[in-house]
Amino acid sequence: MSEKERINRKLIDFIKNSPTACHAAQNAALRLEDEGYTELFEGDRWEIRGGNKYFVRRGFSSLIAFKVPEDEFSSFMISASHSDSPAFKIKENAELPERGGAVRLSAERYGGMLAQTWMDRPLSAAGRAVVRSAEGAEVRLFDLGINQAIIPSVAVHLNRGSGDGAKLDAATDLLPILPHGGGGSLICVCRGSSRGSRRGGRARLRCVFVCDGGGVSVERVYFRTPP
Repeated sequence: MSEKERINRKLIDFIKNSPTACHAAQNAALRLEDEGYTELFEGDRWEIRGGNKYFVRRGFSSLIAFKVPEDEFSSFMISASHSDSPAFKIKENAELPERGGAVRLSAERYGGMLAQTWMDRPLSAAGRAVVRSAEGAEVRLFDLGINQAIIPSVAVHLNRGSGDGAKLDAATDLLPILPHGGGGSLICVCRGSSRGSRRGGRARLRCVFVCDGGGVSVERVYFRTPP
């Protein structure tokens, strides 16, 4: 494998393993640690030393990394990149009344997407949830890794304008649907009003979208936070 192919493969793997901005920040942090960077925390007192490398995260979805020169410097360089991408975000109280044995989820569009490209293709979900642990409340990233949802398009004989760039209504035409009973791999909606705390506030449990593969049971989930 050539050097160019190796770099491309690393980029492709990074994108594949970063379905949300939270995952992208986490994977970037792991790579920075491998390269000798030290993580700083906003609530701590920083002791910055010349010649060292550092990074800091905020809100689980953004990250800043920097290197400190050993000597005096007169200029510096900055580069920046998005960690997010267009997606459908599942709303709280997302479960809508069943139709034809399928569960519909209320979702909102995020980013400048081409909505038609999301239709009639298998979809999964990823994000973060706050769960109970031995140490208290803990933020856990999850990635279903299983295609269980789909946003179906309308048959052409029911929408004659579909081939002419017909406008899609996000509230009716772009709702993901799930088969009733996902084989136990998907926990979609948790009803109740359990409360949990974390640094910075408290939130009421409304809707959770997690999977068994994330190692989180429904009883341990406090609340869902948007990716």
